[in-house]
Amino acid sequence: MKILSNYLVLNIFIIFLLAVLPTGLTQTVVRYSNFTYPEVSIQPNLTGTQPRIIDIQRYFDNKGTAIVRIARENYIARTNRCLERRILLRVIQTNGSVIPINLDNIEEIQDINYCLVGSKNPIQFYPLFDQYILVTYIHATNTFDNTTFIEKGVVIDWSGKNISTLEFGPSYLNPGTTNWNPNTNVVINVTPQKGFLHLSAVNGTYNFMWRQYTHTGNGFFNLLQNDTVENLNNHISSFQIVAFPTLNDGYAIVYANSTNDYTAPDPISAQLTAKAGVYAILLTYNQTRTSQRTILYEMTTPNITFAELHCSVDYVFIGHICIIRAQQLISNPPSIVNSTLFNATTTTVINATATTATQVFTPVNVTMVNNTAPPNITFNLFYIRIRFLSTGSVMTLNPIFNIPFNSLEILRNLPLGGYTHISREFTIQGVNIATNFNFSLYDEFDHSPNWVFPQLPILSNLYGAFLILPNNTMLVALNESTTSWRILSIDLPLLAPPPRTDTGYGNLQINSTYPSINTKDLPLNTAMINVTFFDRISFSDGNLTIYQQIGGFNVPRLLINSKTCDPSQCIPLGTYISLKILTCIFNDPGDIRGKLRLTENITTYFQELMANSGISQFFTQLMDELLIIIPTEKGRLDSNMHYQIDPSSPGSKQYLISLTIYEMRNGDRKNATALKDDLNLLIKNKAITSISFGNVSRWLDSDYGFQESMSISEFIQLHQIKFILLFVGIVLFLILFIIARIKSPKSQNFVILQIGITIFRTATVAIFTFTDAKTVPNLFLPR
Repeated sequence: MKILSNYLVLNIFIIFLLAVLPTGLTQTVVRYSNFTYPEVSIQPNLTGTQPRIIDIQRYFDNKGTAIVRIARENYIARTNRCLERRILLRVIQTNGSVIPINLDNIEEIQDINYCLVGSKNPIQFYPLFDQYILVTYIHATNTFDNTTFIEKGVVIDWSGKNISTLEFGPSYLNPGTTNWNPNTNVVINVTPQKGFLHLSAVNGTYNFMWRQYTHTGNGFFNLLQNDTVENLNNHISSFQIVAFPTLNDGYAIVYANSTNDYTAPDPISAQLTAKAGVYAILLTYNQTRTSQRTILYEMTTPNITFAELHCSVDYVFIGHICIIRAQQLISNPPSIVNSTLFNATTTTVINATATTATQVFTPVNVTMVNNTAPPNITFNLFYIRIRFLSTGSVMTLNPIFNIPFNSLEILRNLPLGGYTHISREFTIQGVNIATNFNFSLYDEFDHSPNWVFPQLPILSNLYGAFLILPNNTMLVALNESTTSWRILSIDLPLLAPPPRTDTGYGNLQINSTYPSINTKDLPLNTAMINVTFFDRISFSDGNLTIYQQIGGFNVPRLLINSKTCDPSQCIPLGTYISLKILTCIFNDPGDIRGKLRLTENITTYFQELMANSGISQFFTQLMDELLIIIPTEKGRLDSNMHYQIDPSSPGSKQYLISLTIYEMRNGDRKNATALKDDLNLLIKNKAITSISFGNVSRWLDSDYGFQESMSISEFIQLHQIKFILLFVGIVLFLILFIIARIKSPKSQNFVILQIGITIFRTATVAIFTFTDAKTVPNLFLPR
């Protein structure tokens, strides 16, 4: 059998299978490392402070790459903290190298963006995908008039280039006032190339507006859908809201609210009226209107206050998880709350059909944390952890009582099982303020595992910035020096229930695969992938994405949707699934001139490129993307950058573009014919191949594929009758012209010449009229 010897690594991320998982696993040693980066300021350091890490974020499609925002304080006012007037982003790559991005030239980002509003920073940044970053900020026509504040966004790349801009709408003012309260959130889709969701409070109201944006190519985004959610927090005593991506390429808006009443409730009405609840609005991709809310949990217990809400994808039990921090204020007389507080009715909505399922918890002896407030008032503090699916079905709901907290303490779900309790307390270090950062670990059964980490508490920076990566690595910003900033990287243990373990796929559900991970010698024309899971599986609504690692980057090679996959191609058998794939998916190809056709919806953009001399960049990027997607050796693909309207579809104005596949040379692994076939197959099956992931390749027409152009000899052979006609026309024209010149008067000369020109024109048009899209030889000649 023929074997490919190039470097080929498969990484499989499965996000559409449901599983039932058992108990926990412990680990005793926590590894860590330090990362230090020198930071030199080119602006006057007015306060003499260190370069602080304001925030840490990460990419979703390049999971080991993080981005930090750095800033020095320029001055500290009595009510807020202000930073130097520039945006400094630092891209930390997996190999430890740092790419600095300094944004000094965006004039629209005014001074109002560089001072904190309470604890909120008007400037936020969001890594999108590839090298794109979205930076949001506030722009005002009058910086002294809060009613003129507009939220905007700019998409940049790692070179700091301003690629595109967006306008989201007025920045939020509290109802009935002019008090500015920035209240917005951007959520990147679980498939980042699809775009993002923007959620913001509507200025001066209790409404919220969501907007779905889609990527149209080359770092440009358009508004896809939007709608308003009305009166979410009107007349509510306690309110928290968060948005996050769902596994079916949609989004979820989850909010918790309560109505507090410090008087003893009527026993009957207390059983019927919800005093507090957690709700979800589930949005599919490209959904036009807001869905009906889904009740995740409701309580009839009065005097509940929600202090924090955090939600994310749940990779342990497959679905989504929310952790809510809450407290109950009790008076006259105070009483200890036990788990009977959570005996309540939860309503689940599946496909718009409401079903009721009672959640019953066995009462247990619980020691509460009681902090006395005013006399006879006790705060009983607890967490609620809810797991649910994209349909809104609640899988589990667990109260957590045995973890103390204050206003700076939080709970975070861990990607590889369990959760961490983080506490942060301010401390004075010389003339600077830092943070004592502590954390503890718990498994899925709320048990603390045996583990050792010698550096607690961690002396973190003022902002206590941290981030948990998908591989369970926690990044903590350390207290900075005047010339450098530092990050502590901690490898947290896997706490998923056994037999769950990370077998190298970054997915706790996978036991093994064929081909196995890190395969370097993949059989040619591999047509089958087998995946074995720890549990029996069934399809839900989601995608399976298979990646090939090329040059250190995970390149998406295949996308399979569980709902649209042909049953003959996706075969689940208990814990085992067999996937039939295109034979060219992992071929490592291979000299043919041909053409591609662009989709109709890029016509206007392509014409703008023509007008602005952007065609060269378009073709260069397309060649670079196809080299990776096919893949093939550098230099095997080229284009003379010729293009024209497809004559077979003049109404649609779709463009044909040229592409040359060079013949194989020494060391090349595939000939041009095989490479042509692969490219055609990939484009024809664009919906499930990585053609749809590229910024430019996504605009290739799947109905057209790759079509080979004719050589000059083939063209002449096909149209030999027309060439004969052309030859005859030219001869007749010359004969008539000579006759007219010798014997005919001038008036007849004109008529004879007109007849000759007509014959010549008819013959020419007959040849060069495009009978189909396989002509155009002049368009595809080499440069």
